[in-house]
Amino acid sequence: MIEYNMPASEYHRLPRASKSGLDKIAISPAHYKCRDSKEPSKAMRIGTALHSLVLEGVAPLVMPEFSGKGSVALRDEWKAAHAGALILSEDEAADVHAMSASIALHPIAGPAFARKDGRAEVSALWTCPDTGVDCKSRFDWLLPGEIVDLKTTADASADAFAKSVANFRYHVQDAFYQQAAASCGLDVEQFTFICVETAPPYAVAVYRLNDFARQIGRALYLRDLRTLQDC
Repeated sequence: MIEYNMPASEYHRLPRASKSGLDKIAISPAHYKCRDSKEPSKAMRIGTALHSLVLEGVAPLVMPEFSGKGSVALRDEWKAAHAGALILSEDEAADVHAMSASIALHPIAGPAFARKDGRAEVSALWTCPDTGVDCKSRFDWLLPGEIVDLKTTADASADAFAKSVANFRYHVQDAFYQQAAASCGLDVEQFTFICVETAPPYAVAVYRLNDFARQIGRALYLRDLRTLQDC
């Protein structure tokens, strides 16, 4: 089943296997069990803010400066009014805007995210045909025949991306998401990674994995789903 307007909070509450959860159980079941116990890191906050800006046109929220008499009360009032929101510093927000601008100028990434037939943050609820485990996937940007995933990175070069594939199991994501699309009746032919550096010059690079990498990714996610079943 495809959900085009499911809020992120609702998606994350669903008790289904996800790629991020499988990354944890690949380390150990104990890591999977406590997967939601940590506060989001700076890199995660930057990534979330960039996704909101590039995919949905929502600019980062920055706390204004409060000074003078009553500033403490005004600041506390402002925080209360924005409780639960993702708040960045001015420097962090400036980086996010610069990354977004760099993506827009890229000859492949810019037009991809500007397409009118693209849909942002699409949720796929599906059942793995090999294991019977209920799964979920959330596509950053869904185009006809293509899933586009936006990544932030310190180094967008090909060598660094190859290391990121291994370290963050991007090949597992590729295979897992393509199976999600197929299980939901979507005809997806390719999975594209768009990577943007988080510091000047905010370089952008576009990558696609080959079939061999995807085959390894598939074997790994099936292994992890079976571990989850055993637990």
